[in-house]
Amino acid sequence: MVEERRIAIAEPAHDALVKLMLRNQPAEEVCFGLVYPSTGPRRRSLLLRKLIEPMPGERMVHGNASFSAPFTNRAIDRAIDEGAGLALIHSHPMGTGAQWPSGPDRVAEARTLETAFHALRGMPVAGMIVAGDGTVSGREYVFPRPGSLPEVYDLSGAHVVGQHLRQQGVIDGGVTMADVHASHVGLWGRAGQATLHRLRVGVVGAGSIGMCIIEQLARIGIGELVIIDYDRIEFRNLNRQYGYFRPDAERRERKARAAERHAHRAATAPQFRCKGHVASVLEPEGLRLLLDCDVVFSCADSHWSRQVLNTLAYAHLIPVVDAGSKIAATADGTFQTASCRVQVVSPTRGCLECSKAFLPENVAEEMSNVQAPHYAGEAGKVVGEPSVIPLNTVASGFAMLQFMELSLGILGQLQPQQRYDFRGGDVALKLLRCRDGCAVVAEEARGDLVRLPVGVDPRFTDRPEAEEMRPGPRWSLRSAVASVLKSVTSLWRPPSTAQP
Repeated sequence: MVEERRIAIAEPAHDALVKLMLRNQPAEEVCFGLVYPSTGPRRRSLLLRKLIEPMPGERMVHGNASFSAPFTNRAIDRAIDEGAGLALIHSHPMGTGAQWPSGPDRVAEARTLETAFHALRGMPVAGMIVAGDGTVSGREYVFPRPGSLPEVYDLSGAHVVGQHLRQQGVIDGGVTMADVHASHVGLWGRAGQATLHRLRVGVVGAGSIGMCIIEQLARIGIGELVIIDYDRIEFRNLNRQYGYFRPDAERRERKARAAERHAHRAATAPQFRCKGHVASVLEPEGLRLLLDCDVVFSCADSHWSRQVLNTLAYAHLIPVVDAGSKIAATADGTFQTASCRVQVVSPTRGCLECSKAFLPENVAEEMSNVQAPHYAGEAGKVVGEPSVIPLNTVASGFAMLQFMELSLGILGQLQPQQRYDFRGGDVALKLLRCRDGCAVVAEEARGDLVRLPVGVDPRFTDRPEAEEMRPGPRWSLRSAVASVLKSVTSLWRPPSTAQP
C-alpha cells in the first residue's frame, strides 16, 4: 500500500529545469516533462527524466504563463513515443520552498492532464511547480473515468540526486533533537540532524562491513533502516562481525533478525524504525524493498549483487554507497597486501561496471552457481578469506564519511572513489566517469520500466518458514518469563497502609 509519494530528479535535469523555468523572472514560465514511476511497497516516486520546451508560439508569457493546445498534443505524442508519463510544469519565480497551486493552476492542470492520463494508458500524470529557489513540488492526478473529478495526491518533497542528495520541500514535523546528538551540532547543525532523521537507509548484507555500518547509522540518528540478508550467524562470523555473539551462533539466528535487534539497541533517533528482512536482493521481492529507501549501502559479497544495485542507482535515482575490503595471502597464510575501496554510485558519477568493481563474466558464473562469490575485488578478481575486523572497520568508516558528505554536503564538493592500501598506508583518490555509451546511464530515471538483472539466487537455499516471514513479535524465553512474572504480580497486591 502506497503511504508516501515524492518527486526525484537527477542533478543535471534539475539544473536544466531551473534554468528554463526562471529565465523570464519575474514572469512565470511553463513546460512539460517526461516522468516515470518508481514503485516500492510503501513509496511511489515520480522520476523526472526529460523536459519538453515550448516552441515559438506555443506559450504566452504575460505575468502568468499560458500555453497552446498544439503544445499539449506534441507533449502527449512525445510521452507516448517514449513510453513515459507526463508532467505539466510551471514556475512561481518569487516563491521559496514548496508551492501550492492557485485555483486557476488546478483548473489548468486538471483539464490538461485528464487528456494525457487517458492517452498514456496507466502512466502517471502530474502537475509540478518550480519555486524561485529551485524547489520542486507537485501533485499526481488520477482520473477514474472520463469526465470524473480527479483523485489528487500531494508529492511530499523532491530529491535531487547527483553529487549530493538534496531533499526539497520536506517538513521536519517538529522533530526534537535528542541530547545525545549535541556533539553533532558543531559539524552539521540541527538542520543536518533533522535531515538524518528523515532518511530511510537500506543496508544490503549484514556481514563484516554491513554490521559496522548498521551500528554507525543507528548511533548518528538515522530515522529508519531497512536491512536485507538471508544468511545465518555461524561461529566463524564472531571474530569479525559486530553485534553478533555466541548465543546467536549457537541457535544459528538469521543475520537480518539479529541486526534489527542490535540496531534498536544502538539507535539514538526518536521514534527510530528498523526492519530486518530475510530476503535476497538478487530476487524481485528483496530488491523491491529498496525502492522505499533514500540511500542504499552495498555490503554484499558478489558481483551479481553489485550489478543489481548499480542498475538500481541510476534507474530509480537511489544513491548506492558501495564498500568492500580485500586481503591477499599465499596458500600457507603469508600476508601479501590488504586494501579497501569505497565509492558512491549515482547520476554524474562513474558506475560500478565502468570502474570494474564487477565484471559481467563473473556475474554470469554466479547466476549459474558455477563459482561461489566471496567478494568482488579489484578488476573482477574473486577472493575469499581471510577477513579481519580492523580492515572492515576502516572500510565502513570511509563509507560513512562518503554517506555524510552525500546527504549533508559538509564539504560541499564531490567525493571521489577512495582506496586505502594497508601496506603503504596511502589513500588513493580517483574521480570516476562512465565510458561513452554506458548502458546503465542510458536507463537513468526510467524507474519501473527498466528490467533489473534479478532472478533466483542459487545460494538462497535455506528459505524461511511461513511463520518466520510473518511480521509481528517473536517468542523468546525472556519475553515468556516476563509475561509470567507480570501475571503473578498482578494477582498479588501488598496490604494497604492507609489509616482508617
